Amino acid sequence: MAEPQNPSSDDRTTIRPSDTVLACELGGGAALLDTEAGAYFSLNRVGAALWSQIERSATVPSLLGFIIETFDVTEATARQDLDALIASLAEHRLIRIESP
Repeated sequence: MAEPQNPSSDDRTTIRPSDTVLACELGGGAALLDTEAGAYFSLNRVGAALWSQIERSATVPSLLGFIIETFDVTEATARQDLDALIASLAEHRLIRIESP
């Protein structure tokens, strides 16, 4: 399997949910169902807040700004956490990473 691309390398890269994913709020977080694989995934409060942005189609800079503003963290921390989340979501095919 190909290694997921690093979306932070291009500010115009858009992150969108995969067409096969359904999501709902669950206990302060979110539950994601991959209808193709039949697998459930859970997101904590921060992941759920980011998922709500991804559902609207978001760029990496907009997601970084959202994290910094909402959770009062440094840009370095926000980037590290966002890169980890995107890598995990991409690995499980829960998102589409679209480069211009």
